[in-house]
Amino acid sequence: MKKIIIPGWAVQPEACSAMGTGNSFVYDFDFFHGTGAGAVINFNKNMMMLCASPCILHAHSLGAMLALGCLDQLGSAKALVIWSGFAKFAKDDGNDHGQDPGAIESMEKQLLQNPSGLVKSFYRTMYSPGKYNGRIPDVFNIPALAAGLDCLLKCDFRKKLAEIRTPVLILHGNEDRIADVELASVLSGSLESSSLKIFNGAGHALPFTHPDEAGLVVDKFLRVHDVI
Repeated sequence: MKKIIIPGWAVQPEACSAMGTGNSFVYDFDFFHGTGAGAVINFNKNMMMLCASPCILHAHSLGAMLALGCLDQLGSAKALVIWSGFAKFAKDDGNDHGQDPGAIESMEKQLLQNPSGLVKSFYRTMYSPGKYNGRIPDVFNIPALAAGLDCLLKCDFRKKLAEIRTPVLILHGNEDRIADVELASVLSGSLESSSLKIFNGAGHALPFTHPDEAGLVVDKFLRVHDVI
């Protein structure tokens, strides 16, 4: 069955291969090429076309949030695997474990002043408690990256969760410094059909640092729901 991989914010598409082996298609938000934000803005429309036939979605962070926002409309999506995800990222009175909105707004400002420094700092935090040893991209699509941050600041798909009937597997690291692990527990408790697996010693880069360990959990989940 076709696998559609949806990256998180500022994640390079080529890093996502471990999230879904076999017949996989990586959705490209164009964070590191192009000059527009169309892939972010038109996400729902594009997903409707990509999911015209039976598929499994693997989505990380920002990608997971956006997938949750339209999953009820994707009748051919047979399962969603969420890596380090959430239905709302920014903290508010009803989302106590979310990220400080001021921190996201600071990222928006730094994006315009020093995108390379911002992405480098983000990668270090994402891979913590491990270390990031890859390269920083040479080209930055500022409008796309800004649109992604705007989604993280403003989007709230918690009310959508009650409408989702698709089986959802939630994978999260207990040392995630970007999306608090409690967001995974809240998300799981709000979905009709979900399974939650917490990985000790893993951070926000869970799909890239623990692909083999997580892959075993994913395979078991898909077999249980007969969607392999």
